[in-house]
Amino acid sequence: MDEILKHLNLVFKVSINSQSHFINKNQNDLIRFVYCGIQKIQKVSRTFLVLYPKLDKTFDELEFSLGILARTLLMDMILVLKLKKMSLDHDGDIATLKGDIKQFCYSVVIDGAKHELYRIFYDDALTYQQKAENYKTIDKIFPNAFDFSKDKPISKLKKVNLSLFCKETKHEKLPQGDHICSLYYYYSKYDHLSHLSSMLPTEVLFEKRKSMLDLSIILTVMHLKDLLAIAHDFDEDYKILFPYITELEIHLKAHYSK
Repeated sequence: MDEILKHLNLVFKVSINSQSHFINKNQNDLIRFVYCGIQKIQKVSRTFLVLYPKLDKTFDELEFSLGILARTLLMDMILVLKLKKMSLDHDGDIATLKGDIKQFCYSVVIDGAKHELYRIFYDDALTYQQKAENYKTIDKIFPNAFDFSKDKPISKLKKVNLSLFCKETKHEKLPQGDHICSLYYYYSKYDHLSHLSSMLPTEVLFEKRKSMLDLSIILTVMHLKDLLAIAHDFDEDYKILFPYITELEIHLKAHYSK
């Protein structure tokens, strides 16, 4: 447990400290993607630090809750896998790659806006004019992302498909991809009402479930390093993140040998 807490403490510290370099800056789509990812790591790791030390066989239901939290970070890890695979597959100029990466990040960061548009559309307490004003506000924030020609707004961008990304991102240079996708599918069962949601926490031995949770925490260290590296590699203003990336790399070499 002490080793896992070292991972969690480092992730929480670096996610807190690195965020300061993103505040009060004009964030493009790529940087917004990175910042939102780091922010989520910080919030989830804070909760893990409170609950994980209480996890044992006599209180193993905590593993269920922590597994659901782990899943939200694993979802983000799959998105980063997709970005890394795009870079590996690209054989053109760097400007084109940057454009493709930013477009992908844009399709991710508008997701919350898409659901907000649907909430507005189904809100019977709003008048047609009030809905139109809300649509204008969102369109201003995310230009050309939505089609407002019909009563119900629809996204113009390609849908984010995590299951498809897991299939597409298999690569010898992405060895952690199988672990990430496997854990994501496992914890997806926790997150849905189903027979397996009820069965898994009792049928799978606690030691096995804890080992999977521990792996998700180790993968979070790698995920944070990858997010910081995306900003560092694709935006000159974020070369300042290099010490955080180095700190995470040194930690992984010292505490994770696989």
